[in-house]
Amino acid sequence: MSGGLRAAVAAMLVVFCAYVLARSPVVDVNHPALSESLALFRVCFALLLWLRLQRLRPALGVLWRRDRILPWDRMLSLDRLITVWQGIALALAIGLLTPAAAGVSYLVGMYVFSRSHFYSIEEILFQIISFFLIFLDTGRVGSLDAVLGLSLGLAMDTTLAVNLFWLALAVVMFSAGFEKLGSPIWRRGQGFNCFVGLPHLVQKRFRFARQWPRLGVWLSWATVVAELALVLAALSAPLRVAMETILLGFAAGLILVVDFSFIGQALGLWLLLFLGLDVSGRFPGSTVGSGAVLQFDTPLGVIVLTAITLVVIRLLDVPAGWLRQVALRFTRWTVGMAPIRVFTEVHLYGVYLYRIVAQYLPGEQRDLMPAFDSDGGPGPFQCWYPRVFHGFMYPVSDLCLMVRRDGFEVAQGSARFRTVADFVEGAFRGLRAEESVGLDRLLLYVRSIDVSGETIGAVPRFSMSEWSPLLGFSVENGSLSGPTWLGLPPAVQKSARRV
Repeated sequence: MSGGLRAAVAAMLVVFCAYVLARSPVVDVNHPALSESLALFRVCFALLLWLRLQRLRPALGVLWRRDRILPWDRMLSLDRLITVWQGIALALAIGLLTPAAAGVSYLVGMYVFSRSHFYSIEEILFQIISFFLIFLDTGRVGSLDAVLGLSLGLAMDTTLAVNLFWLALAVVMFSAGFEKLGSPIWRRGQGFNCFVGLPHLVQKRFRFARQWPRLGVWLSWATVVAELALVLAALSAPLRVAMETILLGFAAGLILVVDFSFIGQALGLWLLLFLGLDVSGRFPGSTVGSGAVLQFDTPLGVIVLTAITLVVIRLLDVPAGWLRQVALRFTRWTVGMAPIRVFTEVHLYGVYLYRIVAQYLPGEQRDLMPAFDSDGGPGPFQCWYPRVFHGFMYPVSDLCLMVRRDGFEVAQGSARFRTVADFVEGAFRGLRAEESVGLDRLLLYVRSIDVSGETIGAVPRFSMSEWSPLLGFSVENGSLSGPTWLGLPPAVQKSARRV
């Protein structure tokens, strides 16, 4: 998609967002259940965050980059930091010093994932929500703060905070739809049909959905239209309910069909908050407050408009020179928004699965952190686990493509090689003492996926190679040495990945 088109769409989106805020509130701040709804959202999100951190623990050895070791890491290890973060999440759940708990949780998350190999849509969603929880005054009711009469005075004006939170959801969804428009697969209406059949992501019990390719075309376009139209639905409550309902179905699919755990749950909570408010308070017998949410001739108005502009530049990846760099840094260290590129060609063409296999003497073996099973289907570490385990397939894919294109020597000097080696070494460090007894070596196996027949109205066909050993690590005296190359990865028919 051309830079000029991105810039034009970005300009229109900024103007529309400003118009929405200058027109009247999208969210009914006079809704009798607004405070209770925000409190319930806070509790559910905080508990989801606690569970996410608990399920992240098997990845503690692989999460942080080995080239970013800091002097205080021994005293404040990642394991201790996650424990502290979980305690803060529980404080947020019960509403103890609510805005402070939200703020500290946000800062800890920024610190942890600024040092990580991984920063995916999961991290983006959790950072956005954590940022807004600082200002949403979710502890007004249903909290220890309310019982004890505690207030830190950090909450923003409720009308502005809640409406900005809704706009954040709308522009994130717009980014997802806009990126799909740049994908030939989605423009042909084949997005649903391609991805509902992915053997390494889709739960087997839902693969029957591929039997109706024409329905898949309608579902593909319904998803794109709902993502793009949600922001426009700021002008119409019934349209907003319709779009939020469609997108809630999409979020449910991310949980049930492909099991994008913690992405689907966070998005679903976000949508449920506003869908519930819209359904219960925006139909006959209810009214919405009138008057502008924000005056743009005030210092606050200028700050908000500038922030919206930078966010939109980042979300739509507008080629705006130095301003683009400002937008990238602003969003990364504040609200966390980034282009939502999901289920496009880069996730379909040129991808490899991986297995980390521990070999023991005298010949036993087992998989470590199994994101995929021996058949290439979803493994145990996909169901209600963070995306770290599944997402590692993309650095592995890029390394495999680089090996086949440039050879072993060039690939071994790349950042992708260091990422892959760090991950396998982290899996070794995560073993308990009794699990290391008799361990001889670790092997990284890879398996390529190819897709064909992705034409309109057809059912795409997927094929996999056999598992092939790529890297080997020897274990001597309790230490890992290597890695050594074990062979070329299988070839893929075509690739859309930039390596």
